[in-house]
Amino acid sequence: LSAGGNIIAKFLENSTVEADGYVQTESILHSNVRAGKYVEVNGKRGFITGGHVAATESLTVKTLGSTMGATTIVEVGADPKAKEEYQKTQKDIAELQKIIRSTQTILSSYAQKRAKGMTLNKEQLEYIKQLALLTETKKKELDACTEKIEKLQSDMEVQSQAYVKVTDQAYVGTKIIIGDLSMVVQSNTSYCKFEKVR
Repeated sequence: LSAGGNIIAKFLENSTVEADGYVQTESILHSNVRAGKYVEVNGKRGFITGGHVAATESLTVKTLGSTMGATTIVEVGADPKAKEEYQKTQKDIAELQKIIRSTQTILSSYAQKRAKGMTLNKEQLEYIKQLALLTETKKKELDACTEKIEKLQSDMEVQSQAYVKVTDQAYVGTKIIIGDLSMVVQSNTSYCKFEKVR
């Protein structure tokens, strides 16, 4: 399911859900859910078990995790889309840096050979020209990615009021992420609110 606004459903099971607004449901089971605002899981059952649920502002749920130990991750405090884009851009930067390092090593090797008086044939000169062009192109791409990641970082500034509220039980083993911090629930905890304290 994908919506530019809100998603309201009776239950979500083995689903991938993305809303620019909020998501409201009675239960989430083994699903990937992302909300631009908040996620509210209430009603008779009101549980999140298994999967990954992320919201920018807050997440309210009756029961979080399970006694069966299904991997359950909930996340608040950063726009899920921006975070995903940030991680992708980080990978792109690492890949571009790797290519630039590689081409610069080859170019400096040829430069040393020329400095020692070695003459290069037409094919080698053409190869050097292509490598130099590639290096310049990749450097421009790297600059663009660096600019993009800086903007994403400011977009991802942790929402100071972001929280995860559990109105009944949070089970041991559940992972809670708030902004750049994460914790795993060490013991079953009832009627609690998780937030980042500055």
